[in-house]
Amino acid sequence: MKKIFWVVLIVAINGVGLFALRPTTFGAQQYYIIKGKQNFSPKESILPRTNVKGFTLTATLDSSCYYSQQDWTYDLDRDRFDWNKLKGLSRYWTANNHTAAMFAWRPDTLPYHFQIAAYTNYPKTEIQVGEPITVAAGQSFSARCDLERYTAKYLIEVDSNKVFTAHSFRKKIGWAREVGTYFGGANNSPGPYGGKAPQNMVMHIYFSIIK
Repeated sequence: MKKIFWVVLIVAINGVGLFALRPTTFGAQQYYIIKGKQNFSPKESILPRTNVKGFTLTATLDSSCYYSQQDWTYDLDRDRFDWNKLKGLSRYWTANNHTAAMFAWRPDTLPYHFQIAAYTNYPKTEIQVGEPITVAAGQSFSARCDLERYTAKYLIEVDSNKVFTAHSFRKKIGWAREVGTYFGGANNSPGPYGGKAPQNMVMHIYFSIIK
């Protein structure tokens, strides 16, 4: 029997935050974001990580993370297509979107489903996105990134489905820091959204460094 860890879930009712308990079975950290914010809480440590060879994660996105095309005024604001950053590693002395290997997510067209994909910023801030895999709200998935010479190799697993991706990367990342979990990209399309969460959201992530 798996050990059950209890975490706190923030539930918003009429704009008032209430605390409730929810169990998760893989010892994950709960992350939450409030409408209008860009960074999930708690924020990642700023301490450097040395001699890293990659990372693994197990995650579950709550149904609160889903927003439909209608919610996003799809015809007016194409920022709905932005990838939201889940977790990953970046060079220590750079911004989050500079020389970074991550996994990212966005809502699928199927209600309460999400696309999960490998997401790399390299060279510098140029974006590479892998083939996505689809998961349902509340469905756990696992992912792994191995940082090898000039290549970031990714694997995403959902039940028996697997997606492999390889992106060009640095020869060696050197000092690194944990990055994520934040919402969207720039607000670069006309409309009310982009770069900020359209609603309160909750997710659970277990993150581990490979050395």
